[in-house]
Amino acid sequence: MFRHAIVISFIVLFAGLLHNGGVLKPLKDGLTELRFAAAHRDPTGGIVLVEIDAKSIAEIGEWPWPRRIHADLIRSIDRLESSEIAFDIDFSARSNEADDGALEAALRSAKSSVILATFTQPGSSDIQDGRTIASQPLVRFRDHAWLATVNIELDPDGHVRRYPYGAMIDGKLLPSLATLYGGVSPNTGSFIIDFSISASEIDRISVIDLLQGRIEAQRLRGKKVIVGAGAIELRDVFQVPHYGLISGSLLQAISAETIAQGRALDETEQRIAVVGLIVLAVLVWAARGSKWHHVLLTLIGCAALVEICAGALQVLHTVALDTSAWHVAVLGFMAVTVGREIDLRRILLVLSNTERQNLKIVLDQVVSDNFDGIIVVDDEGAIQSISRSAAQILKPGHRRNWIGLPVKELAPAEMLLAMRNAISDCAQGEWRGSAPRQLHLQDGGTDERVLEYVVTPSRLHENVDTTGGRPAGRFFVCLSFRDITERRRAEQRLAYLAHYDTLTGLPNRNHFTESLHEVLKEKTAGASSGAVLYFDLDRFKTVNDTFGHGTGDLLLQAAGRRGLELVPPPHVFARFGGDEFAVLWREPIAKEDLQTLARRLIEQIGDPYEINGNRLTIGVSVGIAAIDETASGPDVILKRADAALYRAKKAGRGLHCFYESSMEAELRTRQKLEMELWDALARQEFQVVYQPQFDLGSRKLIGVEALLRWPHPERGMVPPNEFIPIAEEVGMMEALGEWVLYEACREAARWPQPIKLSVNVSPVQFTRGNFVASVTKVLADTGLRADRLMLELTESLFVQECGAVRSAIDELKSSGIGFALDDFGTGYSALSYLRKFPIDAIKIDRSFVLGVPDDVEAMAIVQAIVALGRSLGIRLIAEGLETPDQIRVLQELGCQEGQGYGLGRPQPAQLIMELLN
Repeated sequence: MFRHAIVISFIVLFAGLLHNGGVLKPLKDGLTELRFAAAHRDPTGGIVLVEIDAKSIAEIGEWPWPRRIHADLIRSIDRLESSEIAFDIDFSARSNEADDGALEAALRSAKSSVILATFTQPGSSDIQDGRTIASQPLVRFRDHAWLATVNIELDPDGHVRRYPYGAMIDGKLLPSLATLYGGVSPNTGSFIIDFSISASEIDRISVIDLLQGRIEAQRLRGKKVIVGAGAIELRDVFQVPHYGLISGSLLQAISAETIAQGRALDETEQRIAVVGLIVLAVLVWAARGSKWHHVLLTLIGCAALVEICAGALQVLHTVALDTSAWHVAVLGFMAVTVGREIDLRRILLVLSNTERQNLKIVLDQVVSDNFDGIIVVDDEGAIQSISRSAAQILKPGHRRNWIGLPVKELAPAEMLLAMRNAISDCAQGEWRGSAPRQLHLQDGGTDERVLEYVVTPSRLHENVDTTGGRPAGRFFVCLSFRDITERRRAEQRLAYLAHYDTLTGLPNRNHFTESLHEVLKEKTAGASSGAVLYFDLDRFKTVNDTFGHGTGDLLLQAAGRRGLELVPPPHVFARFGGDEFAVLWREPIAKEDLQTLARRLIEQIGDPYEINGNRLTIGVSVGIAAIDETASGPDVILKRADAALYRAKKAGRGLHCFYESSMEAELRTRQKLEMELWDALARQEFQVVYQPQFDLGSRKLIGVEALLRWPHPERGMVPPNEFIPIAEEVGMMEALGEWVLYEACREAARWPQPIKLSVNVSPVQFTRGNFVASVTKVLADTGLRADRLMLELTESLFVQECGAVRSAIDELKSSGIGFALDDFGTGYSALSYLRKFPIDAIKIDRSFVLGVPDDVEAMAIVQAIVALGRSLGIRLIAEGLETPDQIRVLQELGCQEGQGYGLGRPQPAQLIMELLN
C-alpha cells in the first residue's frame, strides 16, 4: 500500500514539474486548438475585410501604391456609408507632396472615423539589441485620424495565439486595433484569440472591386472596415491554430471579432492544474482495490469528462483551461495500473484460451442457427455437428438428436457418395475443391424439391488419442446444402416474365424484339424476309374509362385470343403493352397476303365483344412494315410500322396501311405536336370560342356552347379533330377540361344577359379526381350562377353502373347545374339512363341532322328522338343546322333549340357580348 502511495505521488510530482517547466505547452496548445475545431462560431457580420489581393495589385500595376490610391479607397468606402475605416498599412514615411496631400485631404473629408496603424519594430538588425522604435503615421495624417497599434505577439513555435489590448508608444498607452473596434478599454495585457470564429465567413472585398464600383452598398453600410494586405507576395502572413497560415489583416479581423463577441479567452492559473492533480491522485488512491479494467475505465472517463468540461468552459465562459498535466498524469496512472495488475504471459495464455473457447462457441452457434443445412461428419460416418435447418430440409417432421448417429439415416445416397469420395480424395492428396451440385428429391406426392449442396473435407492434425488408440490425422467432411426449389421457380417465373405478357400470356415486346432480331440475322440479301404488322385497339381508352380497368383487361385478353387464332407458329403474335399488339411474320410473304392478314385482323379483332353483360365495340387499324434490306434493326422496323399505323388511323381508322418513306416526317410532326400540347396549356395558347344557341321559334339567343380552339404560333389554327385525340392519348384531357370550364365561366359571368353556358365534360373528368369540388370551386372563383351552367355529357359515361357518377351528378344537380346529353344516338345507346339520371336536354347529333329533310332514315331517327324527348319532358337541341330547310323541318318536328353554321358560327366572347348588348 505504501509503495502504491509513493508511485501515485511520483506521477503527480512528475506531471507538475513538466507543466511548470513549460514542457507540456505543445500539448496544452494542441488541446486548445482541438477545442477551437470542435466549436464553430459565426462572425458578427459587423467587420468587413477590404484586401489588397493579387488581383488588385495586378490591375493597378505597381506596388507600393501611390497614396492617392489609398485616398481614393477612403472616398470609395466613405461613399458606401461605413462607420469606421482602419488601415493596417504603414504611413510613417513621406512619398511625394501630391500623393500625401491627396491622402491628407481624403482623411480630412472622410465622414467615417479613420484609424491608422501604429506599431513598434526592432531598433537595429542586432538580435541582442532589445530596443524598439515606434512607427507612426506622418503628423499631417495623425491630425485627421485615430491611432491604433497593430503589433502581433508570436509564441516560441512561431504561432500567433494571443493579441494585445494595447501598447505603450512614446510613453502613451494606445489601444490595439481589435480593442478599438471591440469597444473596450486598452491596457498592456493580452488575451487568447478565439479561433473557433469562422474566418471563411468574414466578408472579404477586393480593393480593385471597391475602387471600380462593383460592390453593393449594403455590404459596407454601417460596417467597420479593415484595409490590409491579403496577397501572399506581400508576406504579411502568420501561422495560427486551426487555420494555419493567414494574412495579418484577417488575423486583425478575427481578433476584433473575438473582442466584439466577448470571446477574449483568459488562461487559468497554474494552481488550478495543481488542484486537479491532487484530486486525480485521491481518486486513484480510492480505487486501488478495484479491478484493473475498472480503474482504466474510470481514468478514461475522467480524462474525457475533464476535456468536456474544458471545452464547455472555453465555449461558454471564455476560459482556456490547461488540462495537459491532468492528461499526462492519467496516462501515467494507466500505465502503472496495467503494469502492476497484469502479467504478460498470463495475458497471452488467457487471450489464447478465450479466443479458442469463443471460436468454438461461435462456430457451434453458426452451424446450429444457420439458415442453410450444415452437417459435419467424421471419417466413420457419424454426425458431429448439425444445424436445425438440415434435419428440417432432409427429414421434415422428424425431431430427434442426430449428434452421434450415422449420417446414412439422414442424408440421401447421392450425398453419402459425394462425402465418401471427398474424404478419399483428401486422404490421397487429390482433393481440388468441389463446385455446387444439385439434387432432385421426389416427395411422397408429385412435388419435386431441388437441393443445392457442396462437400468440403478437412484433415485435423492432432496427437495420438491414448484413450481410443486412434492415430493422428482424422478426416472430417462438411456437407452444406439449401432448398432452392422456390428460387428455381422464381427464376423460371422471371424468365417467363421477361418474355411474356402476364395479362394475356402473349409474347411481350422483349420476346418480339429478340425474334425480330433473329429474322434479321437470317434474312437473305436483296429479298424480303417477312413483315411486322403493328396495331392497337381504337376506342379502347373509352371502354377502359367507362367500364373500368377490369373490363378493359378482359377485353385485351379476348382480343389476344382472337389474334392468336390468325397467327400460327412459328410466327409471333405479341402484346407490347396497353392496347398495342404486333405480329411478326417470319417467312417471306406476298403483299396481297399481308393485306388479307391485315383485313382479317381488323375484322376478327374488331367484331363486337360481350363482356360482363355489355356489348363492346372497338376498332382496329394496322400499320405494316416489310423486313427487307433497308431494315437495319428491330427498332427501325417497329418505328416504320408505327408510322404506318399512324397513317392508317389518320385515314379514317379500321384501315391498314403499308410503310412509305414519307411517313417518318409525318410521325415526327405528330410527336412534336404531343410535346407542344403541354407547352400550349402552360403558355395559355388555347382559346375558348362560343357557338350561339337559338330558340328556333323566336330566333332569340338563349345560350352558347363553349368550344376549344388552338391558334398555334407556327402552324396557325390547329383543327380540334387533330389535337383533341392526341390530348386524350397523352392524358391531358382532365387538365384541359378544367381550364376550358374555368375560362368559359369567367367570361360568361361578365355578360350582360344571363344566358345558358354549355361546357363539354369528358368521362375522364368524372372518373378521376373530385369533379364536384372542382366545379364548385370554379363557380365560386368566377361568380357564375350555377343555374346558368349546362354540362354536356356523352352517353359512354352512363354505360357503367357507377354509384360515384350518379352521386356526383345528383350533387351538382342539387346546386342548380343542368345536364345535357351530347351526340345522342352515336354511342352506347340505352334508354334506361334517360330515366335514371336527371337529364335536362338531349342534343341531336349533327350526323342525323345532316340528312334532313331528304334522307328518309335520318328523318325517321330525328322524329324518334324528338318524340322520345317530348314524352320524357326533356328539351331538344339540334346540332349542325346549316340550311334554312333543316331549321324549318326541325322546328316543325317539335325541336325547341338549335345551333349550327346556319344560325351562327363560333365566336369570341367579345362578339357574344356585343350580340347580347
